[in-house]
Amino acid sequence: MLEFSDNEINVDELMYAIREDVAQRNGNSQRPARLAETPSPTSAPSHLATPDKISSSWRAQFPQLRLQPEFHPREDDQYHVNDLLKYHDQDFVRNAYLAILKREPDDTGFTRHLANLRSGEFNKLDVLASLRNSPEGKRKQVHVAGLKWPATMRRLGRAPFIGYFVQTIIGLARLPVSIRQHRQSEAYVLAQQQQFADAINRAHMQLAERFDYIAATISHLTARAEQTADQQQQQQQHLESLLEKQQEFFAEKQREVVAEMQQEILAAQKQLKDELQIELDDVQKVARQEVKVLAQQTTERMAEAHERFARLNEHLENQEQQSENQERQLENQKQQSENQERQFSQSLQQTRTALTMQERRVAVLLEEAGKLASGDFDQRSAQVFTDEREHLQDAHYVSFEDKFRGSREDIKERLRVYLPVIKDAGITGEMLDVGSGRGEWLQLLKDEGFEGRGVDNNRVLVEQCRTSGLDVVEEDFITYLRGLPDGSLNAVTSFHLIEHLPFETLNKFLDEIIRTLKPGGVVILETPDPENVLVGSCYFYLDPTHRNPIPSLTMQFLLEARGFNDVQVLKLHPWESAKIKGDTELVALINKYFFGPFDYGIIARKI
Repeated sequence: MLEFSDNEINVDELMYAIREDVAQRNGNSQRPARLAETPSPTSAPSHLATPDKISSSWRAQFPQLRLQPEFHPREDDQYHVNDLLKYHDQDFVRNAYLAILKREPDDTGFTRHLANLRSGEFNKLDVLASLRNSPEGKRKQVHVAGLKWPATMRRLGRAPFIGYFVQTIIGLARLPVSIRQHRQSEAYVLAQQQQFADAINRAHMQLAERFDYIAATISHLTARAEQTADQQQQQQQHLESLLEKQQEFFAEKQREVVAEMQQEILAAQKQLKDELQIELDDVQKVARQEVKVLAQQTTERMAEAHERFARLNEHLENQEQQSENQERQLENQKQQSENQERQFSQSLQQTRTALTMQERRVAVLLEEAGKLASGDFDQRSAQVFTDEREHLQDAHYVSFEDKFRGSREDIKERLRVYLPVIKDAGITGEMLDVGSGRGEWLQLLKDEGFEGRGVDNNRVLVEQCRTSGLDVVEEDFITYLRGLPDGSLNAVTSFHLIEHLPFETLNKFLDEIIRTLKPGGVVILETPDPENVLVGSCYFYLDPTHRNPIPSLTMQFLLEARGFNDVQVLKLHPWESAKIKGDTELVALINKYFFGPFDYGIIARKI
C-alpha cells in the first residue's frame, strides 16, 4: 500500500521537476505554472466544425446537448466528496483537477487517471485521494469533506493479506448502498437516452418544417411566374392589337390626303384651262405669268405632300421599331422567367437530395447509437461512423462542380469527340465509366443507343444519376474493379479523375483496367493539360482536391508500361477567342503555351 502511494507521488514530483528545469533553461525566473495549456479533452475537434455551412439561426435552433451538469469551482476551496462523485469519466477527471489542483489536467496525468478508472483498477475515491495527497495537492490545501475515511479504507483494501478481508467486509457493508447506486445509475442512463432521443426528434421536426417552408416558397414562386407569363402574353396581344389599329389609321389618313391633293390638283388644272381659254388672246402674257405662279404653287403643294408622306412613313417605322423592341423585351422577360424556374427546380432537387442524405445519415447514426447503448458497439460500427464522415463534403463538392465544371449540355458536347472511338471499335455495351460524376458521358451513351454503367463514391452525384435513370453504383472504384472478373469489359472511361489520385493508386487503377478489359478493349482517359501555362500554373488548382498535373508524355509512358497498345493523345479545348493575331514565331509560341489546349484525352487498346 505504501509502495503504491510513493510511486504515484514520485510521478507527480518528476513532472513538476521537469517543468522547473525547462523553465530555468529558458531563462524564466518565474515558477512554471502547473496549469496545462492543452485543450479540454471534451472539446470538439476543430476539423469537425463547419460554420460556413450552418447559419447562426440554425445553430440557435440546435442547442448543445449536455449529459452532465456544469462544474463551477468554489472560491473558498471547500468541497464535499459528493460534489465531485456525481461526474463521470473525462468530466470527472477534469473537474477533480479543477477543484483540487485548481488547474486543467496535463496530458500525462489525465491519460493515466482516465485509464485507471476505465480499467477498474481505481475508482473515483482513489483518483480524488491521489490528487489531494500529491505534493501539489497538499500545497493547494483544498478541503474535501468525506474523503479521508473512504480513501483510508480503499488503501487498506489494497494491502497484502488483510486487503481481501477488508474489501469483503466493506463490500458486504455497502451492499444496500451499491444496490441503490445501481438503480440510480440505471435511471440516469435511461434519462440520458430519453434526452438524446428528444433532441433527435426536435431536430427532425425542425428539418421537416424547413423543408415544408421551402416547398411552399417554390410553389408560390412558380405560381407567380405563371401569372407573370400570362400577363406578358396579354400585354403582347394588346400591343399587337394597337399596332394593327395604328397601321389602319395611318393608311386611311394617307388615302384621304392623297384624294384631297388629287382633287385640288384637278380643280386647279380645270380652272387654269378655263381661264387660259377665255383670256388667251387678250392677256396671253398675264396668262403665262399666272401659269408659272400656279405651277409654282402646285410644286410647293406636291413637295409639302411628299414631306407629309415622309413624316408619316418615318412615324410608322418608329412605331414598328418600338413594337419590335417591346417584343424583344417580352421575349427576354420570358427567357428570364424560364431560367429562374429552372434554377428553382434545380435548387429544389438539390435540397431534396441533401435532405435525403441527411435523413439516411441520421438513421445510420441512430442505429449505431442504439448499438452503443446496448453494448454491441464493435469495429464495424466504428467504421460506419468513419464512412459517414467521409461523405460530409459530398454536397459541397457537387456545388463546386456546378459552378466551375460547366453546364451538363456543354460537357456532353465536349465528350462527343470520343463517340467515333467507341463506334469504330464496334462496342455497344459492357462499358464502365469510373468517377461518373454528374453522368454526362453515361447520358450521352444512352442517347446514342449504347449501354454503359458507372461507379462513383459521391452519394449526392450517384443519387442524381439514378434519378435520371442511369445505372451508377456507389462504391470505391478500386474495390469495384477488383470485384469484376478478368476480361469482362469492352471499354473503361474516366474523365478528370486521374489528377485526383496518388501515384500508387493511379498504378493500381491501370492494373485493374488492363485486367478487366477484353482483348481489343479500349480505355479512354481525360485530364487537364499542364503543357498550357495557364492550366499548369493556375486553373488546375481551382479544384482543391487536385493532387498533381500529369503531362501527356508521362501518361503515355504509364499506359505503354502496363501493356497497352496503339496509344493516342488528343489535344482538346483550346481558347480560340483569346489567341493573338499574327504569324510571327513569338505569337505562335504565345498562342500555343497560353491559349492552346486546356485538356487532353488519351486512348489506348488492350492487345
